[in-house]
Formats: sequence, structure tokens, C-alpha cells
Amino acid sequence: MQPALPTAERRRNPIVGCFQACLSLLVALGLSAVLVFALTYLTFRMSPLSVFSSMPVSVAVSEITQSAMEDLGEDLAVTPAAPAPRYPIDPSVPQPLVVPLVKALDLMRGTPDGEKLFNLLVDNDVLISVDDLSYSAGFTASTWTKFGWKESNIVISSDAVRSRTVDVLAAIMVHEATHAERAIDEKACFYANDCETLPNGVDITEEIIAHSAEAQFWEELYGDDGKDVATGAATGENSLLDAYLSGTAKFSQFIRDLRGDTREGEGVIVS
Repeated sequence: MQPALPTAERRRNPIVGCFQACLSLLVALGLSAVLVFALTYLTFRMSPLSVFSSMPVSVAVSEITQSAMEDLGEDLAVTPAAPAPRYPIDPSVPQPLVVPLVKALDLMRGTPDGEKLFNLLVDNDVLISVDDLSYSAGFTASTWTKFGWKESNIVISSDAVRSRTVDVLAAIMVHEATHAERAIDEKACFYANDCETLPNGVDITEEIIAHSAEAQFWEELYGDDGKDVATGAATGENSLLDAYLSGTAKFSQFIRDLRGDTREGEGVIVS
């Protein structure tokens, strides 16, 4: 799967774009905070911040900011799917982390390709687990024999599940599920032993394909300009989409630079 060449060069004024986005963000956050405070006080006659009173200040600020950003949101071009009868989530995942995983998977299922990937995970018993990873947002471990594919498992960083917004987490799911799909369909480069491996051990051939699927999903969510009010990891998804729309050569180099870090694979234990 290779990214299509853009039909026209896209240019942005970074100063104007930043000013407009930041101004909109500040105004929306201010209004959201006032509204939440007023409604909570009038309804419950209590401080809306009392729920955070037992948290360390840094954690409370992070939680409040994250909640405000989610309330601010942005219209998605994709509607999350209705709950599925079964989710490919490992029973070992703590319940508080199951909730964001389910939301992300439902958003992934809102696109035809995402639904196909989800069904593939369910039908082939590919389970998603959560673990502490020091650098990577996630990885997919697959095993095979001379007779073909045997099994695959997806591991998502606990930090990614706790701190990433649902849209970013869904994009990560698409990426990892694409790795599993290529292993199951026996299209992955390792079957023919012709993978191009970076010095840090990353199979860049497979990563370019998985990142392509991730970029396409992000474009389906927000269009070719990406997410307007993007913070944290969402800015990385916007950059990925920009590179994807810049053509095959530029995208390939972008992924090589992105995945060439020597920290890749830290904390990854494949049994």
C-alpha cells in the first residue's frame, strides 16, 4: 500500500494558523470551564474540582485539561460504530483501561477498512493487551512456521491508553492491526525474508505500510488538513498525514527518520 501523490501542493501560513488555533482554543477552554463550573455548582451545590482534591496537583491539572480538550473536541467525519458483541481485548487488561480501548475500537470500526481490521482481529483471536513500554506506543508480535501464520498479539503502551485521546488511540490501533493483517494474510516481508531492517532492528518495509494505513485513517477522521485543534500526540498524527500527502518518496523518508530512533524496542519483550 503506497501513499498517493498529492494533486496540488498545500501551503500553510504557520504564524496565522498558530494564532487562529491558539485563540480559538483559549476562548473555547475558557467558556467550557465557566460552563462546567456553573452547571456543576447549580446542580450539585459543590465545587467541580472536589473530585480532583485527592490527586497530586500535576495529575489533577492533566486530568482537567484533558477533560476540557475532549469537551472542546472537533467534528469527526466518522461516526463511531455501535457496541460490538465481542472485543479482542485480553482479560488481563484492568477495567479502567478497557473503557478507552473500547471507545477507540468503536471509532476504528466507523470506517470500512477499520471495521475489516477489527473483524480480522476478532475472527483470528488476536488479543490486545496493555503493558508499560518505555518508548513505543505499541507493537505487534507475530509467529509463523513453514506452514504459515500461527498467531499474533498486539500490545499497547499503558501510557498511550491513559493519556492519548480516543482518536489518536484509534489510529494506533489501525497501525497495529495492519501489522497483524499482513501477518495473517502472509503478505508481510518476513515470509519471503526480504525485509529492509534499520540498524535499530525496525522492519521499515512493514512500518511504512502500517503508517500509511494510520495516515489514511486520520485523513478519514479529519480531512486532508488534519485535526484543526491538535495538541500532544494529535500533532504527530497531523505531521504523519502531511508527510503521507507529500508523496511516496517524502513519506518513506519521513518514516525512516521517525522510526530510526535508537530507543525503538525498549521495554518490548516478545516471548
